[in-house]
Amino acid sequence: MRELFPVESTRDELKEENEPTQSTSGSGDALSDASPRVKPPISAPRPRATNVTVNLQELKLRISGCGPSDTVTGFFFNALFGHTLRVNGPTATEPLRSSMLEARSFVDALTYPTPEFLRLLWKAVELLAPNSGGVDPAFQDIGTWAMDGLLRSPLGKPIEQLKGQTPHALMKAMMATLKPMLAPGDRVVGPFTANAGTLIFKGEVLPVQFHAGLATAALQRLAGLTIKTAWEKTAADRVEMKLSW
Repeated sequence: MRELFPVESTRDELKEENEPTQSTSGSGDALSDASPRVKPPISAPRPRATNVTVNLQELKLRISGCGPSDTVTGFFFNALFGHTLRVNGPTATEPLRSSMLEARSFVDALTYPTPEFLRLLWKAVELLAPNSGGVDPAFQDIGTWAMDGLLRSPLGKPIEQLKGQTPHALMKAMMATLKPMLAPGDRVVGPFTANAGTLIFKGEVLPVQFHAGLATAALQRLAGLTIKTAWEKTAADRVEMKLSW
């Protein structure tokens, strides 16, 4: 994180992160200047992946490799701010804002350069990790929160309308919904059986743990399944994530 955020690493933020913090879910003021109010995420047990943690150097290369034409829908900024403030309180607002290249309005319809979102995502994980149990759970928690918010919004209607359908159909709808929201990256639904399935990520810049949170939250809410995830990097720009239930 010092390599990614050399300025922030000189501050006293890391000391504050290890101190107990209170949830701000009952305080509208804490969220008013950063993102719309968000509802609590689904109360599902978080499955743990068996993989090693995110490679910081790899993420640094992903950030530096993104350009102005790479975008992410503003909805994800809202979810990211909302979850971090809910867990860490209003003291997280300034570190989150300063981690971006440029402060902007948080409007769902806008798009943003992917490097900006990745830096914000990493700052959020840095702030959340002490309370989430580590880097991997923090990424997955953010994905869970984002998917719950997506399903509650008009943007998630194509997925919500398939409630009760097969996991394969739900994942197809989820990937189709995410495609215009997140770039670059290609997300493909692989083969599915009665109790398992595969998601394939090609050229993806977001950590697979984030997508694990999205997928497990969607299948828990819409199919009533408790998901276990595992993944492996099968090529330089290809990751296969196994889902089982």
